[in-house]
Amino acid sequence: MTSPAAQLQQLMARLDGQGHEVRIIKGRLFVIAPPRVAGEGSRLIDVIAATSRPDEHGCMTYNGERRRTEVITCAARSDDGGSLWFFDSAGEPIEPATHIVDATLRIGSRLACAQVGR
Repeated sequence: MTSPAAQLQQLMARLDGQGHEVRIIKGRLFVIAPPRVAGEGSRLIDVIAATSRPDEHGCMTYNGERRRTEVITCAARSDDGGSLWFFDSAGEPIEPATHIVDATLRIGSRLACAQVGR
């Protein structure tokens, strides 16, 4: 069985390849949507802390810049026979951890489609 850390690493690599800012801190994968205009904005991932959490709109703000963020964990899901799953910031299941491509699409869609402040 693959470890949660290994699954988060694989997911991180996929999301990084799509232009998201990503970093694993203390077993949690922080995924920050890219700026709306390529080349603008700061590398927010460089200033997050392990205790950082998205606000009620799913955003994090650093130095006045606000962007959509997901904090992903990987853990066993008891109602699925203990299989590893990815969970979002609210603790809701996203996809089984073996479905890296599906999880990447779902997380990327959430970050791309969400409107700040809604």
